[in-house]
Amino acid sequence: MQIKIGPFQEEEKFTSDNNSWIPLREFSIKYFQIRAIPIGIISLALFILLWKSFTPVIETLNTVAFPFIIFQNLVILVGAIIIHELIHAFFHPIFGLSKQSIIRIWPNKMFICTYYLGEITRNRSMLIQIMPFIILSVIPLIIAITIQISPIWLAYLSVVNVLLACGDILAIIMTMREVPKGAIIRSTGWNGFYKILKNK
Repeated sequence: MQIKIGPFQEEEKFTSDNNSWIPLREFSIKYFQIRAIPIGIISLALFILLWKSFTPVIETLNTVAFPFIIFQNLVILVGAIIIHELIHAFFHPIFGLSKQSIIRIWPNKMFICTYYLGEITRNRSMLIQIMPFIILSVIPLIIAITIQISPIWLAYLSVVNVLLACGDILAIIMTMREVPKGAIIRSTGWNGFYKILKNK
């Protein structure tokens, strides 16, 4: 795994061979973020409603002192960002340990992402995108509903990660629309290509 700071680099460009790789429709980072905002707002509202309606989270709101809860929430936010990206990487080939697994941090764009430079299947690409949402947002909610114990930090982690995952959800929607079933995907970081495997 590599951690890189700043814009996507020249060495991550990819040249299609014999026109077999089809470029994915790409948006600028800014436009992608704008498109993800409605998904984040809807998902956030839904999860707040679910936590409020089906868990005792309201009863725990006053259990943490005011000055401390600000510090606690900042720690959870930073932790959620780090764990979110590491979960993406974990579902890469060889658990994200190869140099082809990249965590890209671009402070000027307020942008962070994890991607794999090699070839992966369409289904695995979508699995990689969805797993942080399932692990950090859905599973904590299910646990809280099941055992009816809802520490405020767990609810905050779940809800904050919903916002972090809005870009992942948009990427999954785009993949489902553009990439045929059974295709393989190759990423250069921000840009991507897919290839339809020929029947043997």
